[in-house]
Amino acid sequence: MKKVCVEEAVGQILAHDVTRILPGKEKGPLFRRGHVIAPEDVPLLLDIGKKNLYITTSEEPEVHEDEAAQRIVSFAAGSGVQASPPSEGKINLSAQIPGVLRIDEDRLIDFLSAGEICFSTATPQLPVAPGDLLAACRIIPLTIEQRHLEQRLQPWIAEPPLLWVEPYQPQKVGLVITGSEVAQGRIPDGFGPLLTQKNEAMGAMVLGRSYPGDDPDAIEGAILAFIESGATLVEITGGMSVDPDDCTPDAITRAATQVVSYGSSVLPGAMFMLAYRNEIPLVGLPGGVAVSPFSMFDFVVPRLFCGERLDASTLSRMAVGGLLAARR
Repeated sequence: MKKVCVEEAVGQILAHDVTRILPGKEKGPLFRRGHVIAPEDVPLLLDIGKKNLYITTSEEPEVHEDEAAQRIVSFAAGSGVQASPPSEGKINLSAQIPGVLRIDEDRLIDFLSAGEICFSTATPQLPVAPGDLLAACRIIPLTIEQRHLEQRLQPWIAEPPLLWVEPYQPQKVGLVITGSEVAQGRIPDGFGPLLTQKNEAMGAMVLGRSYPGDDPDAIEGAILAFIESGATLVEITGGMSVDPDDCTPDAITRAATQVVSYGSSVLPGAMFMLAYRNEIPLVGLPGGVAVSPFSMFDFVVPRLFCGERLDASTLSRMAVGGLLAARR
């Protein structure tokens, strides 16, 4: 690869994509790597401020940005991940299947600490749908020494991929909608339709909805009835606060063999509760889930659908980034 002025590049093979930026309109390649520079290209290149170009020579001791990104992605991308063709040196990784984005964060940070490589990801441990952008990869310089790149990638040969989409496992979900006002028909059920839609979007079978009112015995009985009918997860809504009529946490505790946490540092979702009856998660969902498009439900339930058993420490770590009103 050799640097030459634009006027002297006519007839030469371009060694890199040339980007044109039209403010407010577009940003994309004017010419792609491999393009043979023609006389009529010179004014266009000068118009975008390009006085010099890199052209291909017979000596290629280094790896071009497109090929380097392809090599990195071939090791980094795991199951459920699809790579785009390189464009201007960058490859995008997107989800092929619904599930939860998993990233080996320690390995990624270690890999990037030597510089020269950009590998930017979406937030891990959150649900993704097919087509969602997961990561983007490129090298910072136009080329990278082949020996250096091979040394960076060598440890990955015997290791699993850097990121992947964990697929949802089939689930049977029971919905326990508490509140005497709902049971008596004084107000419509605001939880049931929303949770049905959210669970079915992850491939679950919703076994039904139960309306036990505010009686803790009835709530506990509804939970156990769903488990008896084959539920692999039970979601209990309403009555999760500290008001005198809020009996749901007590009922969940009675039905559980283990209480992981009552209360969280994710907002909305502070009054969230997670417990287990043996291997079956019991999920207490506060009112914020019914009015917020993204809540503690979306932090926790998709991971439960992947078969992950969550502990109190994992829930506590959700506090970082858990102020959902601040998400952009």
